Amino acid sequence: MVATQQDEILAQVGKHLDRPDLAWLLGAGISYDANIPLMNLLTSRVGDLIQQDDDKSYFDMYNSIRKGLPNEAHIEHILSQLGDIISLTERAKEHKLTLNDVELEQERLKLLYKKIVDHIRTTIRYGYTKNGKDEEIGKFENPIIRIHQHLSFVRAIYQVSRAGVQNRRSSVKFFTTNYDTLLEDALSFERIACSDGFSGGAIGFWNPANFGTNRSGDEAIVIKLHGSIDWRFDEDRNLIKCRDGIHEKDTFSDVLIYPQQTKYVETQKDPFSFLFKSFRSYLSSSKDQALAICGYSFGDEHINLEIEASMSLAGNNTTLLCFVQEPVDPTTKQPNLPQIITKWLRTSNFKERIFVLTDQGLYWGNIENRFPPDEGSQHNWWTFVGVTDLLENGF
Repeated sequence: MVATQQDEILAQVGKHLDRPDLAWLLGAGISYDANIPLMNLLTSRVGDLIQQDDDKSYFDMYNSIRKGLPNEAHIEHILSQLGDIISLTERAKEHKLTLNDVELEQERLKLLYKKIVDHIRTTIRYGYTKNGKDEEIGKFENPIIRIHQHLSFVRAIYQVSRAGVQNRRSSVKFFTTNYDTLLEDALSFERIACSDGFSGGAIGFWNPANFGTNRSGDEAIVIKLHGSIDWRFDEDRNLIKCRDGIHEKDTFSDVLIYPQQTKYVETQKDPFSFLFKSFRSYLSSSKDQALAICGYSFGDEHINLEIEASMSLAGNNTTLLCFVQEPVDPTTKQPNLPQIITKWLRTSNFKERIFVLTDQGLYWGNIENRFPPDEGSQHNWWTFVGVTDLLENGF
């Protein structure tokens, strides 16, 4: 039987998925089925919680800041804007300013920032879903988080025998933008030794000195590019990893998720510069390697720029495997590739090293759809479930 071009391309993707040095970039989409809201729903939920605060002035401040941003802005954009405004009030004569007829005073802005981050942490820790008017709210006494798909993913990587990969595999790097701890939890449940930049026990302290060095035979390296709901500062502004329920040190505060007000983060205690340096270092390597991307919608300009800059370097040999949904264009009402992927496939010097698997097809080297689905159907391989199935069973 003569192999078709489709067969050959799928075989190439399969070989990359079997690589012992395959790394991952994981976004919010992988936690959707775990009942953790995507960014737009998270933004809506946080806004509702701020509005429900007994002190209505917090929502007035929140709303005045929100009005100054584009309609598509989400909670990270709001936090970034809030951090910038706090910096402006620091330099203002009376440490306050007026925006959209609302007075913004520095200390109250800091309290608003903390409220927003606390609402993010609670929502992600216990879960939240909404379908129309029906919503399900996870609480401390009744969380609705589901970890089963993360467990399946980890098992597929570490327990499925694929052409002897298990015997040759080095530490698997997981870069993630997610605040939740489901990936680390799944690795622990499956008894996979993991390095995440912290040392210690139930309470860990930031210690990147041996991060990713594999000194202890770590089988996984987790690089949380946007921080985590269990990262906090202690009273000396040292970064601590601490789960809820630890009350012995009641001075823990300021959950650290990206972006954080720069005035609160001393350079030597800033994990984000180190974490992004690790991401950049991996991407910039001249090694023949591959990065699989799942659950990420390519909406983060910072990450996109890091990928593009590194992939464009002379001598770069990294291959991208992008598993992504094609969003519907609001004008044409037709699905399209994310704009940055379209740009890369059309004009970049690394387009031959990009494979894009979507609900609508498969692309490689250009924007020609090499594998459209049957009429009236869609591919499932772009989802977290679909990627896990590929790891377990192949095409």
